[in-house]
Formats: sequence, C-alpha cells, structure tokens
Amino acid sequence: MDGRDGEIRPGVGRAVEMGSSLAPHTYPRPAILGEIDLDRHAVIEASAGTGKTYTLEHLVVELVLTREVPLEQILVVTFTEKATREMRERVRAKLRDLLEPPDEAAPAAAEDWVIDEVARRRLGDALAVFDRAPISTIHAFCQRVLTESAFDCARLLRQEQVESREVFAEAFRQELRVALAPGARLAPVLERALSQWDVQRLEDSLYRWYVERGAPEPRFDRARAEDALKRLPTRLELGPSGFARRALESGLSRNPKKEIPPRLLALAPTVEALRAGGDFFTALLSFWDWAQQDAPGKRTNLQYLRHYLGKAKAPLTGLADLVETLGRSAGSPLTVLLGEMLPQIAMRLSGRKSERGHFDFDDMLRMLRDALFSDGGEVLADELRRRYRVALVDEFQDTDRVQWDIFRRVFFEAPATGSETDRRLILIGDPKQAIYGFRNADVHTYHAARDTVVEGGGQSVPLTVSFRSSAPLIAQVNAILAEGFFTGVNAYPHPVSCGRPERRALAPDGSDAPPVTLLHLVGRPQLRRAWVERALGAYVAAEIRRLLDGGLRLDDGEETRPLAPSDVHVLCRSKRDAEAVGRALAEASVPHAHFKQEGLFQTEAARHVWELLRAVESPDDPVRRLHAWLTPFFAVPLDRLGDCRDLPPQHPLVSHLSRWRELAESQRWAALFRALVEESGLARRELFAAQSERRLTDYQHILEVLLEETHRGRRSISQLLARLGAFIEERELPPGESGNVHRLESERNAVQILTMHKSKGLEAEVVFLVGGLSEVRADGLAPKVFHDDDGRRVAWIGDPTEPVRARIERERREEAERLLYVALTRARRRLYLPYFGPPPPGVEVAGEASFELEAELPLGEPAGRPQLDLFFDDPQEAIPQATPADEGEYELRRLDGPYRVLNERLRALVESGHAFDRAQIDVTPSRDGGADPRLALDAWAPPAAQLGADPDEAGRFDRLRRARGGFDVTSYTRMKRLAGGFRPAETDGGADGAAEESFVAESVDAALPEEETMPGGAAVGVFLHEVLEHLDFAAAEPIESAEAMLLDPDIRALFEARAAANGVETRWMSHAAALVHAALHAPLRLADGDTLPGLCRAGRLAKELPFLHPIPERGHPRLGEGAPRLEAAGLRIDRGFVRGVIDLIVEHEGRYHVLDYKSDRLPSYAEDAVAGHVENNYLVQARLYTLGALKALSIHDAAAYEARFGGLLYLFLRGLEPGTDATWSLRPTWREVCAWEGALLEDAPWGYPLPARRVAAP
Repeated sequence: MDGRDGEIRPGVGRAVEMGSSLAPHTYPRPAILGEIDLDRHAVIEASAGTGKTYTLEHLVVELVLTREVPLEQILVVTFTEKATREMRERVRAKLRDLLEPPDEAAPAAAEDWVIDEVARRRLGDALAVFDRAPISTIHAFCQRVLTESAFDCARLLRQEQVESREVFAEAFRQELRVALAPGARLAPVLERALSQWDVQRLEDSLYRWYVERGAPEPRFDRARAEDALKRLPTRLELGPSGFARRALESGLSRNPKKEIPPRLLALAPTVEALRAGGDFFTALLSFWDWAQQDAPGKRTNLQYLRHYLGKAKAPLTGLADLVETLGRSAGSPLTVLLGEMLPQIAMRLSGRKSERGHFDFDDMLRMLRDALFSDGGEVLADELRRRYRVALVDEFQDTDRVQWDIFRRVFFEAPATGSETDRRLILIGDPKQAIYGFRNADVHTYHAARDTVVEGGGQSVPLTVSFRSSAPLIAQVNAILAEGFFTGVNAYPHPVSCGRPERRALAPDGSDAPPVTLLHLVGRPQLRRAWVERALGAYVAAEIRRLLDGGLRLDDGEETRPLAPSDVHVLCRSKRDAEAVGRALAEASVPHAHFKQEGLFQTEAARHVWELLRAVESPDDPVRRLHAWLTPFFAVPLDRLGDCRDLPPQHPLVSHLSRWRELAESQRWAALFRALVEESGLARRELFAAQSERRLTDYQHILEVLLEETHRGRRSISQLLARLGAFIEERELPPGESGNVHRLESERNAVQILTMHKSKGLEAEVVFLVGGLSEVRADGLAPKVFHDDDGRRVAWIGDPTEPVRARIERERREEAERLLYVALTRARRRLYLPYFGPPPPGVEVAGEASFELEAELPLGEPAGRPQLDLFFDDPQEAIPQATPADEGEYELRRLDGPYRVLNERLRALVESGHAFDRAQIDVTPSRDGGADPRLALDAWAPPAAQLGADPDEAGRFDRLRRARGGFDVTSYTRMKRLAGGFRPAETDGGADGAAEESFVAESVDAALPEEETMPGGAAVGVFLHEVLEHLDFAAAEPIESAEAMLLDPDIRALFEARAAANGVETRWMSHAAALVHAALHAPLRLADGDTLPGLCRAGRLAKELPFLHPIPERGHPRLGEGAPRLEAAGLRIDRGFVRGVIDLIVEHEGRYHVLDYKSDRLPSYAEDAVAGHVENNYLVQARLYTLGALKALSIHDAAAYEARFGGLLYLFLRGLEPGTDATWSLRPTWREVCAWEGALLEDAPWGYPLPARRVAAP
C-alpha cells in the first residue's frame, strides 16, 4: 500500500495530492523512531537526559500517523499525576504542532513525516477525541477498568476510596481489643509487646508490614515452634546420661561444655510445663525472658547457644536446630504478632471494606490483577485487548510485581496473529534511576520483565544521547560511572554522548569552567562529621555567592547570560542535611528555598495550630488558654503570661477564643480559619517581623488542609483536632501526593535545596551534592528487604543470618548507587562533589592534616542493658549508637552513608591520576561541632517573640519603618496639612469651614441671591472639577448662555451624572452651569501678558496632567545643567517623590500655560484679595506645580524656559463675572525657579515639611 491508498509512511515526496487548499508539509521525525520496531514488543532503556518523555510523545504520533491506531486505542500509563498532566499537555501540543504548516519550509529529510490531507485528517481526529485519550496514572487506569467492568471484577457498582492508613488503624484497634480480652490466647504476647513498645509504635510497625509486598521470612509457625520448645531437654534429660554424654562427642571446647548445661537447666521447667499441657504463649514468654539473660562473652543465653551449638558436631546438631528454629521463627513478640495478629487484622479490614464498598490506593491494582487471574479473567483481558491496541508504560523502573502481572496478562500474553492488529507492549524506563524501593517499587521486577519481553521476541532499544549536560560534564560523569561504581543488577552498558555540544560554562576570563570540582575536605587536625557539615555548608554558600556575582556565565552558542539563583540546586540526603545547608545560605544572604520539603505537619507551625484549636475547643480551660497565648497567634510575652491567668470574659484574649468557639460549633470553618490568621494579627506580625514568609505560608497551608478535611464530611472540632494530631504524629498522612510537603513561600528567584530523591526528573545548571555521609539507622521493627535466587522479594523479620545480611547489604548498596546516579546526572554544566581521601599525586597538603572521616563516640555509656526488641548474633549490635538529639536516626560512625559509594570511586580515580578540578576545604573544630549538649542547654533562651518588649522598641520600629517602608510620596496637600492646614478667607458670615487645595467650594457668588447659591463643601468642588475635566470645550464654544448649555442633552447628562456621583442636588445645576460657562468664555489675562479669548477657543490643551518627580538630593542633577546629564544619571532616591495633578495645560502662541481651577468662596474677588488668599494658601503649590510642569515638559534650561513656558494662572470660578477678573497669575524668572528647586533640598522648605530621609536599618 502506498500513500495514494491512504497509508502514511515516512519519506519525502510521498505526500498525497488530494486537492486540499493546504499544501503538504514535512515535520521532523526523531531518528530513534527508526530503531523501534512497532511489529514487536519493546523495552526502551533510557539514561538521564536522553529524552525519554520526548520519545514517548513522538511514539504516540507515530502510531497515529503511520500505523493508523486511533488515539483512544493507545494506552499511555505513568506513575504520578504530575507526569500524567505533563504527558497529556505535550502530546496535545505535538498533535497541534504537526497540523500547523511551518512559516518557512526547512530542508526535509528522508525519514520526516509528510503532513498531507490524510495525515491532517488523522491528526484532527486525534485532537477531536483527545479529552478521551487514555493517558493516565496506573492507579487511574485500574480504577477506570474496575468501574467500567464492575461485574467482571465482582465489585459493587458504587465504591468509595478511603485512606489505607486510616482504615487500618480502625481495624487494628478493634483487633487489639479482641486480642487483649481476658482469656484471649494472644494476650500474654501482646502485653509483653506493649511493655516494650507503645500502642502507636506497634500499630505503625504492623502497618508497615501490612503494605510490604515482600514475602515475610522467617514466618511464625506455631506448631513448629511449640514442637521445638517441647523437644528441648528437661532436667532429667540434662543428666549425666543425656546431654553430658552427647557433649563429649560434639567437639565442643571445655567452656561451652561447662556453660551450656546450666543455661538449658534454667529453661527446663518451662519445657516440662509445656509438655504437661501448659499454654504455649505463656511458655514462650518464659523462653524470651530466659533468652535475654546474660551469658559469658557479653552474649545473651540465646546468642551463646546459637553460636556454640551451631559449631557442634552430630550428637548436638538436633539440639542446635531446635534452638535455631525458636530463635528464628519465634524469637520476638514481633515475629509472633506478624504471624498471628496481622492476618486477623487484614481479614477484618478486607471484610469491612467489602461490606462498605471501600477500597484504598493499593486495592485498585490488586483487585484488577486478581480479576485478570480469576476464572473469568480471560474475558476481562479480551475486553481490554479490544479496547487498547498498544500500551506505553512510562517510568517502568518504578514498577512492582502486581503492575507487571497486569500488563503481562493483557498485552504480552495476548494471542498473536502475526498482523499489525496484534497487541503491543512498550515499556519505557531507566533502571539506574529506580530509587523508590521504600515505596515497594522493585527494580528486580523491571529486570525480570525486560528479560521476559526480550526472550519472548521483543526488542531492547537504548537511548544513548543526552540532551541535558555539556560535553565536558558528560565525559567526567562517564568516567565516574565507567567501572567500579555500579554493582549487582546495576549497570551502565551504554554510556551517553552529548546532544548539546554548544552548551558551555564560562569562567570570568571567558575560558571554559571545569565541569566537576572535588571539594577536598582536609581535617585540621581531624575530620569530624559535625565540623565537616559546617565547613562544607560555609564553602557551598560562599561559592554560590561567587558564582552569582559574576563567577560563571552560561553559553548556549547564540548568547551568554549570567547564572541566576534558580539555576543552582543543592542536593541533600535528608531533612537534617537540607536544614544545615539552608542555615549556611541564610548566613551568606543567598536567596534560597526548600523544594518540596517533607514534614509540614512536623513543624512548630502545626503544633501551634494544634495548641490554638485545643483552646478554641475549651476556651475556659486555663492550661489550654495559656498554651495558646504563647503561640504566635497571640504572641503573649513570657513575662506577661502570669498576668493572663484570670482574665475577664470581655478581655480581647478571652473574647477572641469565645467567638472562635462559636464559629467552630456552627461549623463555619472557613470563617474560623480566616479569623485565626487575620483577627489574631498573625499575618501582620509574620510579614513585619519574620525573616521570611516561610512560617506564615505553613500556617496557611495547614489551615487549608484542615479546611479540606471539613469538606470530606461533617466534623466537630474534637474530631478535627484528632485528625490534626494524627498528622502531627505521622499516624496518618494528609490526603494528596503533597499533603505533608511544604509549599514554596514565594516565587522569588532562589537557590533550590532538595533531597536527592526529590531531584529525580529535575535539572539545573549547577549542582552541589552534600549530605549522605552517615547512614540512616533502620528501625529494628521494619522489614529488611532483599531478593532470593529466584528474584522473589523477601522481607526479613528480625536479625538476619550472615548470608541474608550479605544480600541485604548488597541491595542497600545498589540502591545507594542508583540514588547517587540520579544526583550525578542533574547538572547541565557544573557539578560539585565532596571528596574524602588523599590529595591527587603531586599535590602536597601542608601541615598536620587528616583525610579520613573520624568515628564519633557516644557521650556516655548506656545505663544498663537496654530492653531489646530482637535477638542479635553479634552482641555489639545490641549497643545503641549515638544519635543527634534533633532527629535520632543517624549513626555517628565513619563515612558509612550512601555517599561512601561515590567517594570510593572518586578516590580510585584521584589515585589513578584522573584530572579533576579541586578545591581544598580546611575543616577546623567548630564550637558547636560535637559539643556537649548541656552547653547548648545552658545557652538556650526563649524565642525573642516570647520575651518582654525592648525598652527601645518604639524607636527601633520607627527606624525600621523609615528604613524599610519603601519610597514616600508627598503632595502639596500633605505638605500643607503638616504645616497647619488650610487658612480660609473670612466671609461676611464668618469662616465656612476649612478647605484643602482645590477640592473645596466654600464661597458665595455675590451676584446671585443666597437661595440660588450652591453650598460649600468638598463634594461641590470635585463636582465642578469633573465637569470641566469631561466637558468638550470646543463643543461648548458656540453656546451663548448657561441656560442654553443645559439644553444640550449631552452636556446636561454630564452635569447630572457628575452631580449624582458627588451627592450634589440637581437644583444647583443652573448655578453650576453659569460658573462653567463663564470659565469657558471669559477672556483670560495670562502671566506673560497675552490674553486668551476663553478656554473654549484655546488651541492645544491637556486636562488632568499628572506629574511625579524625585525630591531633589544633593547628588542629583539640577535644572540648568541640561537634559543630557539628567537622562544619563543613575539617580539614588532616598527621600521619595513629589506628585500632583495639573488641572489644565494650554498652549498659546507657542508657550505652555499651567491653569488650576479654584472653587474657593472669598468675600471679595478684587485683585489684592485674591493675591492675599493665594499668598496664604497656594503659593507653595504654585512653586511645586511650576517645577512639576517644567520636568514633565522637559524644560531644563533658561533658553527653553523663555521660549516655551508662559507661566501659571489660577481661575477662581465663583468670581468670573463680567468686569471681574478673579484670576491670579505668576511667571517667575528662571533664577527664581532654580532657587525653588534648591529649597527642596531642605527638610521643610518654606515651612512645609517633606518626608524624612531614609536611615540605615537597625
């Protein structure tokens, strides 16, 4: 079939001539598509930056264009909502791009797509149905199938999604009550467990095992354990003819032969009681007590017997097996509870969800998998095959066995016919970036699936060109990854090449900046972790500041630009690392933000909200009230807290709580949460006094999450408090992917601090790696995951055997390798890596120095043997490791964290002579590094907000306001008010009231009777000004009288509208029209001696012209110094601005005249009376307006002034009658104008205060 038959194939010249008005055009087709055989299943293996998403979106286009696969039949699955949104946007945009003809036809290549009429139809069809395109997360896909095929999946028609953690907690508590009931068989075990762990820790641990998808090993087998305990020797069997005789032939040394019998003798009564029909679980408690008793060699009884009996020969091997069985499968309460209690909880939970029609996140996948493998599963699979011809699964390295079972069943195992309609499965991922093992993602499943696809005739296609990093950086990273870095299932078989050779990083001298810099940490005299962290943080902050201040430029071949803060990422391993880096950046004044930082509900802000809501719940509880008043919502200082114990109900502190209680009781949650932030003053205090908006953002975010909780169902404040407490204690997680993640406090350009896990999918121009120096201590109750020889995921319970321990450690290292690979491949141009080890060959480090990270020991030995959860082969493992007080999860050992993997490789490269840029960081003892925590306690002080007021607080705040308050803008009105205000003229009836500037109308027209005269007041003045502003002067020119003016419907409408807007009665329209008509038609004597024959006959004019100019400083250019300097000057403005609005500027005979309307009421409008009134009230305004007009008109020298400026004219509207001028004019000399400007250098020119000068921040 060729193009004329409707099939589209890549290639120039295959366009179809179909009479379309649009000529065919070509669109570049990625070369990688030519390597993918769509007649087979495929696995596309990417590397970082190789365009995995780009390839996927073009695969969709290829299927639509060349394989005629309708878009609705292409299933695209990814793993996050964010990735799904991005994929939908990109595919839609790509389809639109292909339909759009290019502005200029580029040279076509043979493999390009030809977009002809057939192609346009297919693309148009795809866009028409795009909203139905099956592009979704794996969970959304499963839920859609389960909903649409409810009968096939044996589901209720109406289902509700619930939080897994929440419903597990309910089932756990119910089962706990049953198991602890009098006479319950598990009660002794539970009581022992709860003597070691509290209820919450037990619930947390069982939930972790509930969601773990690995097979638990070793399993608790009650029958086997009971049999083993019964078969241990009794007192009689330990006699001379029993154990002693067998011990002689066992090969044991003298001491074990001597020590083992009395230890078994101590357990013998328990064995005898069990053989006599005693309760097994009661006997098991006695066994655990015996097992933890001391034995020689700093071992426990159980450790001692397992160690020596494990070495014994045949006569005692049976006894060794019994001890080993008990130690493995019944060695702790956890093992028993996982075998006995957890299945009951799971059964209870499953039944309850089935009854209520509930399902959780993981149920979506499990139920679809189970339905596909049920008796009727083939029917469901065939239905899905009819619905989808191709499945594209993105980020497949994050898959697990359940997800692979689904896609394998539907697509890979679909019957093959050898035609183009066969179902195709295309898996896309990068196994080197499989870093979510802690979320049950399983890279071993990825490798098994890949092998299955390839061995079944599928294709493996590597992506080998990186479009992210510069060529020098790729070369260095490839050298790090070349050999000795990856182990086990990890590999780097296809080193990437550079697809952006033009990308460069430039040093200040224009040379290429080094792509990788090793931060060589040198101890003086030692390297301690706390000292290293502080020195490393200080260096990173200083180096980032240097780079931002011109130390690095970015060149993309066409243009260069400086480095911006947002171009820099600092990658950490933990929250602790991130906080340390954040402090260092803050000290160096480097703008920074924490990207998607976890732990929103583990902050002080969450605790403050909890304390406040507790007081709202019980506002009469004095303890809760005092706790609430100490929070920033009230910010009561500590020294005033005692005065707040017994406050009356009307006191603001108490009345706030009472009112908020009323809002809570009435379920007005939105109003309550808004009041907590606004009425409390929290927002004002945080914005004014806090270093950043971080805490205010957290408060608002927490309250938004709580508001969302109230929308999920009617809740009391007690229930809401319980939910918040669960979030804080991490018993439950807030809903959504980012429910417990901090929001960015602002959109400012800032360095991003983020964990290596969060960095996946991101990139930056410059990347610093910090953290990961010490290992995170695993919870002793948590699953220890590894894979057996068959690839099966195993979750080990308790202390592993040596072979199992080796597997666990190997897979932990492999996980660290993948995490470090992600971190190494985020940078586009520069990468900074810490380095511990000797200097490169030929480099000498002067003085005493250490290159190895030292061990840090506990401050003191533990007081007595701890109560252990598990039994250890090695007694040293039972000794608690020293941990920092702030988190308690980091062992203070040598370099034993995940960074050790990378450091080993860097060290090998350095010692072999590989060239790296090197920056030496001398690490010296810091005062806080490794210090006795008691010293920190002695130095502690309460937060400043809780201390009493600073005696100089008012003065400090005043200086702060002046320093940080922004520019001050003054006006004539403000200056006059500060100078004492308006001074009215005395009328016959006395002063009618104060007036300000021109927005007054407090005069009487003597020519009109009193009853026809408009009243005074600012509203009338504004009314007259607005009429003159909006009236068309030229249109009013032929109108001969005020009465005729009001007969014009447009003009009358203007008068009425402005009167209504300002509250002026319509009965004053005739008077107002008379004043306006006189102002427009009266001849005006101008300041330069010319006469203007009425405003309505003026030439060019501009109304309501605003001006704004800086208050002059001594360093500013001045009038008379010419325009060029003014335009070139870089003004520093410390005092603010002068602003104003000029009513009218008229051009007459080539000169500009400034006119200002005055509606003041004067006793006389004779020339001397008007001049005296202006002298008292408007002379400073005239000076300011003259300066403002000159600057607005760009008049800077005497010649321009003489030629272009005519002067000022004030029109007193109420005095403009025939025979009365009622105007005041002024045209100062150029020297006077310059002197006026000079007067503004003073703090109060002519007695009118200007804004205070800015001061340094306190």
